[in-house]
Amino acid sequence: MEDITRGKVPTAFLSSTCYDLKQIRTDIKKFFEENLGFDIFLSEYTSFPVNPETTAVDSCLEAVKKYADLFILVVGGRYGYVTDKGKSVTNLEYLTAREKHIPIYVFIDKKVLNIMEIWKSNPNADFSSVVDSNKVFEFIDSLRNKENIWVYEFEFAQDIILTLKRQIAYLFLDMLRVKKQIDTAKNITLLEEYKGEMLRLLLEKPIAWEYKIFGQAYEEGLKKLQNLKRDYKYGISIQRSKRLADFQEIVNWILEKTNDFSVIADNLGNLINENLPEALGKPGEPADIEYVIYVANKIVELYEKILNIGLEVKNLAVDDEFKNLVKFPLEICDSILEDIESYCKMYQYTMKTIKKDEKRMIKLTFDMRMPNLTEFYEELDKVKSLYGLD
Repeated sequence: MEDITRGKVPTAFLSSTCYDLKQIRTDIKKFFEENLGFDIFLSEYTSFPVNPETTAVDSCLEAVKKYADLFILVVGGRYGYVTDKGKSVTNLEYLTAREKHIPIYVFIDKKVLNIMEIWKSNPNADFSSVVDSNKVFEFIDSLRNKENIWVYEFEFAQDIILTLKRQIAYLFLDMLRVKKQIDTAKNITLLEEYKGEMLRLLLEKPIAWEYKIFGQAYEEGLKKLQNLKRDYKYGISIQRSKRLADFQEIVNWILEKTNDFSVIADNLGNLINENLPEALGKPGEPADIEYVIYVANKIVELYEKILNIGLEVKNLAVDDEFKNLVKFPLEICDSILEDIESYCKMYQYTMKTIKKDEKRMIKLTFDMRMPNLTEFYEELDKVKSLYGLD
């Protein structure tokens, strides 16, 4: 697929109230366009992309979602227009940028920062000489204490520009390092396939990264099946119910599903207790990462298979006297699903406890709980007696 971003310059989005910070906004625009060669969007300029079918607020948020590669937030003494969501446009633009996970640089007027502590001590006091609304203080407090965003103070536009010069240089250096890691990586096909935490592990290779790759692939795979898990939990299926009315047919069907579970359980045990150690290699030997991810994906496939069998059981229609019999496959299904999920949680918890430069012997075996067959055979005897099959 063609890379549509090739040849495109980065786009910055400047978020602030307009009229009180007009000159600062102009100076920042000039810096990005003339010094860096970036595109930059400011809502008061004709270059700002407007969707005529939406409101002005939605156009701003859409511009952040579609075009912004980095986000600059400048907070002065005005809170700005409050939307029907109870937040200012600037606040909503910031939240949209956070959801997009792009670099965010926040600058706050020094005069406002200087009285933050006074406001905290007396939040109902009149600060109209500095801000048009105490919501400005609330927004700043949220940025610093809830969002944990690094903020810079400023008095003049040049303060902002000097900081951005340095921070964008750091950002550029980080990107160069990532590019070097990608260029020198051996598992290029894996890098193209994964993103997020998986990609970070493949690139940065932290302590025990091969083991963490398995846990991450395992966990992400189970998360992708959460909707299917809900279907199973609530018995939601678009398939027609299968009806079994004959006693022997029901028993044979149950034994068939039980055999399926047995095969799945054997495969799970082999994957975790034999294939995974082989993929990870012996101490001091390099792991086969593609093999490691293969094992994780196969476990997830078996988990999906169990869910589908469970849905098939729940979709089965039988007479009342047979309903207790068909509960047995569901108990096995629940047990295996819980074992797979528990092992994933235990594995991931263990990975998080590993410290840098720590040498540890870790042994995580997968033990399947065997279902108690006593109640099943008792129920089977009851039904046999009912039909005179003793």
